[in-house]
Amino acid sequence: EISTRDWSSDVCSSDLGQQIFDCLRLSTVLSEAGLDQFAFVGVLPGGRGGHYLVEVACLDPAAMYDVDAVQQILAVQRPRLRAEISRGVHRRKAPEVSFLVKPPGFRIG
Repeated sequence: EISTRDWSSDVCSSDLGQQIFDCLRLSTVLSEAGLDQFAFVGVLPGGRGGHYLVEVACLDPAAMYDVDAVQQILAVQRPRLRAEISRGVHRRKAPEVSFLVKPPGFRIG
């Protein structure tokens, strides 16, 4: 049986994930970092409180790219993205984010 407390936590987590995603969709970080062909495609709870996994995919499923290289670029941009999230999501502490780059061939939608 799910308690009210569990349900509330799940709903809050889901709402925060959506708020993070909404902030990231408006971000220009990907294009400014040279990742014009990539997009944020989802945000999932990361398993630890306040941590979220941001899914990133290439808009062209036929494009070939090095997933690790994209991960490294995103890691460099993490502080800036976190600051943008902090401005758009009003919490005492900005959520921690990490990135999951979808492999070549992944189709969005």
